[in-house]
Amino acid sequence: MKKRGKGVAVTIHSSGLTGGNDPSEAIVRLHADGSVTVNIGSVEMGQGIKTVARQIAAEVLQLDPNLVTVIAGDSDADPMCTGQFASRTTLVCGNAVKKAAEALKYKLLEYAGAKFQTPVEKLIYQEGVITSTLEPEKSIKVKDLAAEAFWVAQDALIGIGRHCPTFAPRDNETGKADFFQALQYISCVAEVTVDDETGIVEVEKMYVALEMGTPINPLLLEGQIEGGAGFGIGFGLSEDVLPYYPSIKHMRTSFREYRIPTALDMPRIESILIEKPSSFGPFGAKGCGEIVANVGGPAIVNAVSNALGGIKFYELPLTPERILRALEEKRQKG
Repeated sequence: MKKRGKGVAVTIHSSGLTGGNDPSEAIVRLHADGSVTVNIGSVEMGQGIKTVARQIAAEVLQLDPNLVTVIAGDSDADPMCTGQFASRTTLVCGNAVKKAAEALKYKLLEYAGAKFQTPVEKLIYQEGVITSTLEPEKSIKVKDLAAEAFWVAQDALIGIGRHCPTFAPRDNETGKADFFQALQYISCVAEVTVDDETGIVEVEKMYVALEMGTPINPLLLEGQIEGGAGFGIGFGLSEDVLPYYPSIKHMRTSFREYRIPTALDMPRIESILIEKPSSFGPFGAKGCGEIVANVGGPAIVNAVSNALGGIKFYELPLTPERILRALEEKRQKG
């Protein structure tokens, strides 16, 4: 007989290394043709940092994102980055890109101020055009200013940014200390069907609500949520590295044996983005790389428990064998 159940899981996760001290650097350069190059040390591994860095630089410089090229991941040529961990890339690397773009923007204002003989504070930078408020007829496009700087003044228009989360030392009297710049919050509801004759679980639908600060790219975030849900299904139902622990005799050696979910195993997923800007991230953003993978498995386990009348499970994955064994133990106990 097939039985239906629902389960819930919630958790929190930090953006950035606990205690800070995980810096990233960025270099933003404006070329003579008005295009922009962003150099970062962060690695693009599918999480979308190239897109995020492009959008952040374009937003600060008020330019078309198509004019921005991001070069990433070459440790010989690119600036320093601590690494891709702790859901830190958007928050830390993103802040470095924002600072570098702001430094470049200020250099442009200084250059225009010298050209117009106008104090920087009397200039307006809007939609890629710099205008003097004292003499509105004095105006120049950033693209033209870049060409002039490059070919006439022989100047390089470069901005450098570095971001490193730091925290005040622990208060020895109260014990109070800050260890995180930003925390993410997530909840997941899973709906499942369990066949109590075969032990097979089918995940029918998952609802995932993520509070991620300000979404820089909502479509990327939804992709992260759906990918994390796939991880959760794998953790919860099929992925088992050492099924005969502590012996490694039967350790999985290939993806033919290590069963990861495929597109055919994915249920309908409803992604819900809760916006609450962070005061620490670029434009209020946070990271979300790890937290999206943390709740799917527990939500599925709770849903299976709910479907089977409250049977508790303490091992993952919930293979048919484990489910049938738990049902048999319940029958023996009456």
